[in-house]
Amino acid sequence: MTRLIDDNIGGGIAFLQSLDRAGFSAELAAKLRNPDNAKLAVELLNEQFLAPEPISGPNIADLEVYRTVVDYSQTFDQMVAVGDYGWESEHAVSANWPISGEGEVEHEMVLLHFNRTMTSDEVLTYMKQEGLKSAKVEDLLAFGAAHPETQREFPIVELGTVWLCFGGGRYVLCLSRGDRSRDLNVDWRVSDWHGYCRFLAIKS
Repeated sequence: MTRLIDDNIGGGIAFLQSLDRAGFSAELAAKLRNPDNAKLAVELLNEQFLAPEPISGPNIADLEVYRTVVDYSQTFDQMVAVGDYGWESEHAVSANWPISGEGEVEHEMVLLHFNRTMTSDEVLTYMKQEGLKSAKVEDLLAFGAAHPETQREFPIVELGTVWLCFGGGRYVLCLSRGDRSRDLNVDWRVSDWHGYCRFLAIKS
């Protein structure tokens, strides 16, 4: 990206003339001399003109809504026990996955299916675009306990809680299946997720 101060003088003059014709006043210019205002103006211009293309995904209105109660009084280990998983990753322990919240809260949850390979950042961008929040670990565990058979159909991933392990790796929790069991697994957040994966999101 070309820096403004690297532009030629003629181009700079033409730029200022364009701003003047558009109504850019000396008063506005004075405000932009404040570094904080200048930074904000650049952020707004980037958002307006350099925003990435919207990410395509499922029609939220067509998705099944799973009303699920999250009991924040439970510890991570208690939530796992209620889920009654047949296999649990050795890294699926309370020290790695903090629970935050109070009381019992019912959420409307949906499963996002893109039917193509997605990165975690792409999924999170889509959620923000659609006004959704990514499920956290407590939401995933509550979902697994309330809808135990769903994970036998496809892997279900939460992206709202990330475990930073001692080696610097970033991991998320997911519900999956073994040959006969319902599994509680840990996977790389930087993974490219297969098209059959679902991502748990919160509508409200």
